[in-house]
Parts: sequence; C-alpha cells; structure tokens
Amino acid sequence: MDRSILKDLLAWKAKPRRKPLIIDGARQVGKTWAMKHLAKEYFESFVYINFDHPDYLDYHKIFSSGYGPQRIVELIEFESGIHITPGQTLLIFDEIQEVPAALTGLKYFREEMPEQHIICAGSQMGMALHRGTSFPVGNVETIKMLPMSFTEFLAATGDAKYAKVLADSRLDMIVPLHQRFLELLKTYMFVGGMPEVVQHYSDGESFDVIRELQQQLLDNFRADFSKHAPAALISKLNLVWDSVPVQLAKENKKYIWSVIRKGARASEFENAIQWLQDCGLIHKVPHLASPELPLAAHASPDIFKIYGLDIGLLAAQAGVSAKMIMDGSGVYSEFKGTLAEQFALQEMKHRHKRLYYWTGGTSEIDFVLQAGEEVVPIEVKSGENLQAKSLRAYQDKYHPAIAYKLSLLPYRVNEVVTNLPLYLANQI
Repeated sequence: MDRSILKDLLAWKAKPRRKPLIIDGARQVGKTWAMKHLAKEYFESFVYINFDHPDYLDYHKIFSSGYGPQRIVELIEFESGIHITPGQTLLIFDEIQEVPAALTGLKYFREEMPEQHIICAGSQMGMALHRGTSFPVGNVETIKMLPMSFTEFLAATGDAKYAKVLADSRLDMIVPLHQRFLELLKTYMFVGGMPEVVQHYSDGESFDVIRELQQQLLDNFRADFSKHAPAALISKLNLVWDSVPVQLAKENKKYIWSVIRKGARASEFENAIQWLQDCGLIHKVPHLASPELPLAAHASPDIFKIYGLDIGLLAAQAGVSAKMIMDGSGVYSEFKGTLAEQFALQEMKHRHKRLYYWTGGTSEIDFVLQAGEEVVPIEVKSGENLQAKSLRAYQDKYHPAIAYKLSLLPYRVNEVVTNLPLYLANQI
C-alpha cells in the first residue's frame, strides 16, 4: 500500500538536523507498517522493538537502567545481534509510551547522538501523559497518522489511475468521470480506511467479511479500554463510544450529554471524551463563537461536535449495510448526511489539523478552517441540492473571500462559492 505519510517520513530522514520522530495515531491505522516499510526500503538495516510485546521485555530494563544513549545502543546491539551504524540503521521503538524512560530518554538521543535515526510510534500517547509520563517537548518531532484517505484507498484497491487523477487535481478528467467517482465513494463509505479492512477488500473479500472485520476492530478498541483505562472510567468510555453515531444522527449535531444517559452531565463524561480523543479514536470539532482570526481564540471548549475515527467503522457502529449505501435506501437515506460529514472531516484532517463549526440563529456551517489570513467556511450536502441557506447567511454576515460547498454535484465555481464534489474534500 502506498501511504502518503511516506513522503513526510522521507523528508524527516533527509534532514541534516533531525530530531527523533514520533508517529501518533490510533491502533491499526498503519503506523508499524509505515515504520518498517521505511526501514526496509530506505535503510541498510533496522532494529524493531515493541515495548508492548512480551518478547521485548529485556529492552524495558535497558531503557529503565539510567544509561546514556551510547550504552543503550551497545546493549541493543547485544540483544538484537544487529550492528547499528548511525545514518544507515533505523531504530524503531513501537508503543513507546509503555516505557516512560524510553520516551523521556529521546531527549538525550537528540542531544548526544543526533546522527542516529530514531522513529517511534504510540497509540496510547495521550493516556501515557495522563499517567504522568514526561514528554520530551522540543526534542522530538511528531506526526499524526490517520486511516487511509479516499485517494490512498483507490490506489490500494486497483484504481490507481483514478487516485492519480484526484491527487493531481486533474479537473479536465475529474468532471467527465464524476459518476464513476461517486460509485467509488460509496464503496469507500462502507469499507472505510482501516488498512487491514482495505487489504481484505482489495483481496476480493465479500462485504459480509468486511463488516465482520470492522466489528472485530470495534471489539478490539473496547478491549483496549479495559487494558489501558482506569477501572472507574471504562463504563463511561463505552457509553461515549456507543453514543458517537447516535449523536451524529441528530439534525443538530452539537454534543448533548443527555443522549449518553438520561441526566448525564459534562463533569461525569468529559474525562472519557478526553481519553478517546487522546488515543485518536474520536475527532472533536469545537464551536466558534465568532469566525474571527485566530480561530482558536474564539472557540467554545464546552460546545462541540464529535466524529468517529473512520467512516467504515462509523457505518458498522450504526448498522448501515453495504446495500443501504449502494442503493441509497433505508437507514442510509437518513444517515447519509452523517456519513458525508464524517467523510469530509476525515479528508480535510489529512491537510488541516484544526477544524471548527459555526452557528448563527437557525444557520450552521458544518466546518470552518483557517488558511493563512483567510477564514474558510465549508458546507456539506449529502445530495445534489444546491440550496445552501446557511452558507448564504454566513456570507451575508461575514463576506468571506473563499467559501466551499461539498455535495454530490460536479465541480463548479461561481462568484461567491466553489461547489466541490464530496470526493474532492481533500483538495480544500
């Protein structure tokens, strides 16, 4: 599979004054694959250490011993049997948050052995910090890894020529191929972007098998709650996790605490939401009191929407079958607006770390982002209706220089808004 993160990893490898790199992200999004692929293709040798696996327990002692980087490297050589040559050997520390001394020790590798390439991954990084682990601020680089984008999905499932057209923004090709892209988009809405699921779909597995795999992943995430979270928080994590598709199915997608449980309050569940956000399983989109720069200064931390990790997993949680999506009938007719917003969020998250939403009276702009000196409103439509009352109300009030509407209609530009087909959300 060709993952776009590899370009970032190669850019990091080539830096003359690089820092140790941490790939942060939820479990099963492909972090380990990306690190090993980089090692196999672009380094002479590598040493892989998974701190969450019993086979690597001896390495816990090495990093917790208080030794300096040079001594640690010598002991890694002894344990692994692999000669480590700076500049040619990649050290991979997987699930690094399980050994706090290894995480905090990255500072000393940066100071004393900057020529040594070190790449790390963690799927529970936020949880580790909650446990009091000291993060080596300023001494590491961090990159976020997400499920596969629509373009990556196409490239991995035999439609590489379509992926290239999207990646190159070939509008002269995209417009006449519009209906084909919509068909492919429906498939992605069911399969999603979790690499294991995509691989099975690419290998020809049926939609029934795909849904079984998605359910297994959802069960695995629940098991992680029991393994990593404090006992008092587990039941709340499950309630919040189960409420994600229910919350998004509402016409007003603002997060309502009572939907989790009658009489629920923010003080009861905000820690659970923070934990799920820290381990990458949900995306929290704050409300904007006013769309003024900088947007972060005008966000309302207590008012927000929550989206899932992956569109395929969200469809599985909601019980939306492949037939419903392909035919556009049944539950999907009511839930397609939710899937459209989830898709738009996932695609834009590959380019924009911070997304917000805005409301004014009866109007709501699904997403707002900051691009340089511009505030960009984005309205998402799940059909072919060009009516966008909320976007017009926003434009009349704030007069943005750039505005987008995502829908199932082909690409079109007029004086006040750019109409993008939903599958081009990544190009914003």
